[in-house]
Amino acid sequence: MKKTPALKDPLAVDIGNRIRLYREEHQILQKDFADGAAIPRSRLCQYENGEELPGLRPATRIALFMDHSLDWLVYGRENDGTMRAVPEVRETILALERVSPHVRNAVLEIATAMIRQDLDDKKVASGGGNSRLVTDRRHPEAWAAEAKG
Repeated sequence: MKKTPALKDPLAVDIGNRIRLYREEHQILQKDFADGAAIPRSRLCQYENGEELPGLRPATRIALFMDHSLDWLVYGRENDGTMRAVPEVRETILALERVSPHVRNAVLEIATAMIRQDLDDKKVASGGGNSRLVTDRRHPEAWAAEAKG
């Protein structure tokens, strides 16, 4: 009598697919990935094939090595407050985490002022009135130069 193969856990398959796709997109060999994530290569193969679900420690090591969250590894989504942002906005938000505090503050001040201006302009155009008087109508490059100074 033939033994029926066990069904793979769909979550294990999804996690394995994410690991394999990441590794292939970044052209990382299994050995190098396993070494970088501090897990045995044989275990990595099992994860990639959906044969085993990684425990918390190996999953954390894998996510850290891939520079992703556990939420991304398990569910395929980032839980960093930017999930709903369009890709260009999300990339910019994430890039702000890597720049100096001086640059980050300047960008945030400029972006905030421009957003307020745009929202106020839309309120005025729709007849809703101006909720906040914006007196600084200089070009954003002028704001950036002032923020640098």
